[in-house]
Amino acid sequence: MRRLVAALLLAAAGACSDPAPPPPPGPASVVEAVSAQDLRVTYDTLLTRTAVVRVRDAGGRPVPGVPVRWAAQQSSVDPAESLTDAIGEARTTWRLRGITAREIPARLEAAVLTTHGTRAVGFTAHVDPGAPVVATVVRFDTLPRRTGLVVEVGQRVRFTTFGRDAFGNGVSDTPAAWSVHDTTRARIEAATGVLTGVAQGVVRVVAAIPGVRPVADARALVVDPLRSREVAAGANWSAPRAAAGAARCWGARFTGPFAPADDVVPPTAVLPGTRLARLTGAGTAACAMEEGAATVWCWRGRETGVGAPTPPVPQRALVGAGDAAAVTALAVGDRSICAADAAGAVRCAPYAVRPTAGGGELDVGAAAPVATLGPVTALAASDSLTCGAVGDGVWCWTTSAAVTRTALARCAVGLAASRLDVSPSRVWAGDAAGAVRCAPRVPAGFAVWVAAPLTAPLRTLAVGAYVLCGVTPDARLRCSGTNAAGLMQRRDFEPVPVEIDAPSPDGSGWSAVAVSDELMPPDQPGLAPHAPHACAVTGAGRTYCWGANVRAQLGVPNEFPCGSRPSVPCSPTPLPVPSASRD
Repeated sequence: MRRLVAALLLAAAGACSDPAPPPPPGPASVVEAVSAQDLRVTYDTLLTRTAVVRVRDAGGRPVPGVPVRWAAQQSSVDPAESLTDAIGEARTTWRLRGITAREIPARLEAAVLTTHGTRAVGFTAHVDPGAPVVATVVRFDTLPRRTGLVVEVGQRVRFTTFGRDAFGNGVSDTPAAWSVHDTTRARIEAATGVLTGVAQGVVRVVAAIPGVRPVADARALVVDPLRSREVAAGANWSAPRAAAGAARCWGARFTGPFAPADDVVPPTAVLPGTRLARLTGAGTAACAMEEGAATVWCWRGRETGVGAPTPPVPQRALVGAGDAAAVTALAVGDRSICAADAAGAVRCAPYAVRPTAGGGELDVGAAAPVATLGPVTALAASDSLTCGAVGDGVWCWTTSAAVTRTALARCAVGLAASRLDVSPSRVWAGDAAGAVRCAPRVPAGFAVWVAAPLTAPLRTLAVGAYVLCGVTPDARLRCSGTNAAGLMQRRDFEPVPVEIDAPSPDGSGWSAVAVSDELMPPDQPGLAPHAPHACAVTGAGRTYCWGANVRAQLGVPNEFPCGSRPSVPCSPTPLPVPSASRD
């Protein structure tokens, strides 16, 4: 009996002893989110959130003391690294202040080194901005920028708004009630912001937004595009020629570093009633030949000096012997004007600007013969060098204000050029097939002609200090060069080599293009810079310009195009040139 009691007591004692301790957790194997992974919060009510993850081993047991690294995008996190606690959880504070737009969510990632490698858990927060307190009006198809907006007559475009709340958070396409101050020039749908151009002029587009004071607004320029057949471009001026032969010229008065809206000279007729052809120009001079005659008319570009704008004053120049031989080719450089007649005789005349009360007029000297080269298929000039394409070669000569010809030399043999242009560093030539070649500008002879950077054939050729442009056989605009002043139609305005292949805005293709050979100005206030621009004509006769606009050489006030920097307002987008005064 005593043995049985002892056995029972021993069994009871064994049953009441402590159990064996559980085995320790294994290495980290699983990472999971504890807090919500997809958030949508209101910006002005919740700016921080605690993010929590849990780390477990392969058996599902929490693992303490494991480092967790946190990485945030469009937001910030503190601390960037934390350790799991006794229940395997790690946490951090996620700060959402600084998000720039609700379309860009904030992201947070927790990374842990496990037995399977690095494992990560992600969190996303969509933050809705508060009510806008400031807003600007932009065109639907443009980027927000310091600019006015250009709309063609009959064109329908949608306007929208871009606002910011009290925290600086972006609020795009804010609902607004739309209106224009002058319904004779444009109409706008109050609910949608769709504007239709009615008549040429400047209108104020207004967006009334609840909670935003004052209302957001912008100026829009409604234009009836100028229609022409060809166009020329020089220092701070442009000039087109209409199909009927009438030439026009525009630019701005010379009243300061920039041309304000009220200082823009609209396209002004030159020699009305006279049929002109072969419009060309460079520097301060524009010239055109009179159809069927030996007369060349020249005038100064539209930079007319301080005071009321005055129309260009044409001057008759380069009259052939007995007015018998009609002019067939024409070129204008920075110092001289040269023309060739049907017999192949080339004559040149020096020119300068004669100071006047209005700012100066063109003063063309007497023409002198250069040589009789034979039938000249093309003439081109830049600076003091002029070249002519004759038969299967190219002849070049230098000119100056005092001497109209020096160093006449045949610079290429075996090159049948039908198009020719001269830049500050090279001579460019195109043959009948559209192939373009160039050579260093050495009047004594060009040793090597090399292919131009454009591979597509060009049926027209225009060269400036920064770009080569032309129209392809399929009526597209092709340019190659650097993006000085937005000439390559890019918004970055970096002077890097690029190429464009641009269709026309009206869908009719391109027919002609002109590029000024002006150099970029120093970036210093108070100077009167000459900066490059370009103009082109579509198959339907519409004229568009782009590039620098310091003197309104694009045909619109310089506040309408965007600017690469304060001293060089420019537009990378071809702007339609108004057909007459904007008012």
